[in-house]
Amino acid sequence: MPAGARDDLVARMAGPGRYYHDLGHLAQLWGHHLRFGAGLAVGRAPWHRLIACTIAFHDAVYDPARRDNEACSAALWHDAAPAVAPWEAEWVAVTILATADHAAAAPAPEMPPEAWTARLWMLDLDLTPLAAPPAQFDANTV
Repeated sequence: MPAGARDDLVARMAGPGRYYHDLGHLAQLWGHHLRFGAGLAVGRAPWHRLIACTIAFHDAVYDPARRDNEACSAALWHDAAPAVAPWEAEWVAVTILATADHAAAAPAPEMPPEAWTARLWMLDLDLTPLAAPPAQFDANTV
């Protein structure tokens, strides 16, 4: 990823009013991915890299008053994406979009099973804050 895009992403994630949708959230998701994904297909290429991109950008745009955060985050990903295959860029963007409503995600008919598994993995990672200890859960909802 170009340095300017990385700096923009870090600045966005460190901005005010993000509640728990910040750099700590990204670090938590990445830590869960590394811990629980080790030895699984999602921990190997290309999924490991694509999940990293999705984690990094899935909350890049965050405004609690808006309903298009995920669409804006996916567009930002497309603008900042490193040189990846078109299908990889699209997989990341659609996975970011799926974080808008985790339960509504559905595989496309032509989607390979490993791509669907990786998408479900990312959606599950994004829901892990719901299982935080009570004090942390309370802090996340303030």
